[in-house]
Amino acid sequence: MSRRATRHDAPTPLHALALRAGLLPQWTDAWNQPQTVSDAALRRVLDGLGLPGATNGQCEASRAWLASDDAAHALPPLVTAERGKPVSVPWPRALPQRSYRLTLEDGAIVTGTAVRGNGDSARDSGGTMLLPAIDVCGYHRLELGDAHTVLAIAPPRCYGVADALRHAGRAGELTRPWAWQCSSTACAAARPAAWAT
Repeated sequence: MSRRATRHDAPTPLHALALRAGLLPQWTDAWNQPQTVSDAALRRVLDGLGLPGATNGQCEASRAWLASDDAAHALPPLVTAERGKPVSVPWPRALPQRSYRLTLEDGAIVTGTAVRGNGDSARDSGGTMLLPAIDVCGYHRLELGDAHTVLAIAPPRCYGVADALRHAGRAGELTRPWAWQCSSTACAAARPAAWAT
């Protein structure tokens, strides 16, 4: 009697390689039905990515190559980006896409697939990976393959005097010169005497 594999079984070497490369061999469709990519299709896609997977030995060798590639190229300790714009991460790896996991400051988890930046070839020595825009400002933990970094998402500009006046319900005072004098006086008071020379 043959035993049917379920979603809770340990993945086969081929499926483990596919997951490691950022592919989803199993998913749930729009009608809430489980779907599985055929092994032949996974092998073709993995081969196209330069990851042989015809045998269990090739799958393990390809997974080992991915692990060594991640270990050989660390991400910078901090990557910065602007809220609402795609995130460009330095990525001198060979693969054109990688799965990522982003843990936001509040603990929420975002997962997806990062793709090679425009103009980068799949086998160049430099390059970037692009993540979709992040709309939450803060310091988040990004995991790209086995590599990880802090991702700082900032607003497009700083909170200014005009914002403070609008927030206080005094937007009509924006045209008065004294509103700006406060900020220049505060800056002048905060700078060291050595700057004055």
